[in-house]
This record gives sequence, structure tokens and C-alpha cells, in this order.
Amino acid sequence: MSRIRYTLASAGLLVVAQGAALHGQEAGDPFKDQVRPILEAKCFSCHAGEEAQAGLDLATYREQPVALQAPKVWERVSERINLREMPPEGSPALTDQERGILVRWLRANRPPDEDCTRLATDGSTSYYPGHVMSRRLSRAEYNNTIRDLVGLDLRPADDFPSDGSGGEGFDNVGDTLFVSAVLLEQYLAAAGEVLDEALSRKSPKARSRILVVEPSDQLAPRAAARQIIAAFAERAYRRPVESDEVQRLLAMFDRGFQRGDGFEASIKLALQAVLISPHFLFLVENVPAEEGVYRLDHHEFAARLSYFLWASMPDEELLTLASEERLYDEGVIRSQVRRMLADAKSHGFAESFATQWLGIGTLGETVMPDPERFPRFDAQLAADMRAEAVGLVETVF
Repeated sequence: MSRIRYTLASAGLLVVAQGAALHGQEAGDPFKDQVRPILEAKCFSCHAGEEAQAGLDLATYREQPVALQAPKVWERVSERINLREMPPEGSPALTDQERGILVRWLRANRPPDEDCTRLATDGSTSYYPGHVMSRRLSRAEYNNTIRDLVGLDLRPADDFPSDGSGGEGFDNVGDTLFVSAVLLEQYLAAAGEVLDEALSRKSPKARSRILVVEPSDQLAPRAAARQIIAAFAERAYRRPVESDEVQRLLAMFDRGFQRGDGFEASIKLALQAVLISPHFLFLVENVPAEEGVYRLDHHEFAARLSYFLWASMPDEELLTLASEERLYDEGVIRSQVRRMLADAKSHGFAESFATQWLGIGTLGETVMPDPERFPRFDAQLAADMRAEAVGLVETVF
């Protein structure tokens, strides 16, 4: 559909005067047809007429050409909507659909020449449509996730190439977490080593954690394999797995079992495929169906929480709440954050943040004071200094 653009020099606006501005509708007045009815229902009680609060009279804008001549007004409206201060508490709230309509209209008709100089704040998020890169796990996140997945603190990622830190100085920046050919080889090797250790007879807890069932007279090997693979993949992928995903993994088991590898060796082949899957190695969020503000699904949100506070996978309680679709409830979220911060795993969050933020990770290694002036400085003192800083940050959190 064609779009005719007019530049209004006085307002510095790029106006789409013909074509669909919202939801691909036919040519019309999107402000009059879609935006104003929402304003009438949710905003005019406070922002209309001579006594409009904050001097913001929205009732004067009846059609799109008039509305577009007041960019500063809509900038104020956008900030209040993004901060969820409009409508105010006690007034009828915007539905997700209404909020989406307003955000899309505000974004489509914002001044295009101001984005580069606009300060990014919580109130101006609609000017910065976010794109979350599907990034790989950092070395610390990989180690922690393996630990919580199989129940053994094996730290295979210690041998991986170091993570980049980008311009921000942190190791979880998606732009710098690329995957090299060398890293791919190490992922494959690490998957085999982890499973060898976890399925060995010195590791009974890890073994029972993975082999949730055993073949028997009542349970055929392939049926047992399906249950084991599905349970392991669901935890590794941090979300429910589809039947076709399980079927593809089960094909790996079939390949080994049919050539005589034995049950456990064939299971290992399928589980190794799980550990080198992008669904395990990357933090992936689905692409939304349309632009605008949208909610993460419950499992994506659970992963956001766990990798933020623990730098690791969601635990069973968090995954259960996600499956029950209870993570949109503010009370549930608050109780989970408190629970997670009280868990010993949150120490890793404070340690990772503090050492990278303060740049003290190399203290006592490549960064040391003059030994002649400070002869008593040693590795233990350096470790204690790092621990003191981390302890302070942990207390603040």
C-alpha cells in the first residue's frame, strides 16, 4: 500500500497522511478512528476543558492533522503512558490492546530527527523499540546452568575462550557473545564430558536426576528413553518441549540403539544433542507477532529472572509457576525475587556484578601494588579485598 509523506517543517514531523497507520487498516484518520475514542474513555475525565489537569487539554485534538501539530503534547502523553501514570491509580486502566494502539500511534508519529539526542529514560521507552538479541550463555552462566541441570559443579566452561565485555565492561552483552568454530568444538566436547561424569556409577545423585525411569518388563527401552529425553530437554531448554522436538532427539537414541550401543550409550547420544542445541546454549525469546509493547511469555520471564539474579537456569519452583501461568501476578513476582535473593546462588550475581563493575577481577593476579612498598600483600589479601567489595554489593542487593 502506498504511503504519501509530507514534511511539516514547523513541527519537524514526518507525517504518514495516506495508508494504514494502525493494524494495516485502509486509508482514513487513525487518530480520529482509533486513538481519540481511547482518550475519550480513559483520559478526558481529567484532561479536557478549561480545568484540564496539568494544563493538558486533549479534547482539542479531534483529527490527525491537528494532533500532529502538537508533538510536545504527545511526547508528554507517551512518557506518562510508559511510566504507567496515565490513567492514574483509581481510574479505569488501559487494556493491553488500548495501550498497544496508543503506543503504535505515538511511535509512528514521533519527531524522527530527535531520536539521536533524546535521553533514554523509563518514560521514553516508546522511542526506543527494544530488540533483545538471542545471545549465548556466558562462561559463568554455562557453568552454573550445567551445575543446576545435572547436579554436579563441573565448570567445563573454564576452558572455553574468554567472553568479550564490549564497551559496557560486562560479560553478558549479546553483541560480544559470538560463537566461534573453536567454541563449537568445545561445546561438543564439554557435552560428552559432562554426561560421562553425570551418568557414571560415582555420581548416583546426578545419575538419578537424569535417568528418571529405567527400562523394565512394563516399560520398553524406547518408551523409557522418550520420558528421559523429554524431561531433560524441558529443563535444559527452560520451557515445555514440543512432541516433534522430542521425536528428533529420540531419533538420535534410535540410531545408537539400533546399531547395538546399549541403552545408556544411546541415551547419552540424545542428551548430548540437547546440550549442543541453540535452545540450551542461547537465551532465546520468541519474535512478537506485531510491534509495540508486549509481555514475555511466562517461561521467557522465568528465564529473565533466573539469569538476572542467579546467572543460571530457573529452578523447579520457578518453572512450575511459569507452567501455571502465575508469573504475571505482582505478588508472585515479588515473593520469587525475595526467595531468589535469599538463595545462596544469588551470591554469584553479586560477585559477577561487583568484580566486573569495579574492575577488581584481576586484583592480585595481573594488578598488584608495589611489592617493596606493600610487602605483606599476597593472594589471600587480594581475595579478601575482593570478597569485602562483593559482600557490600550483596548486602545492598
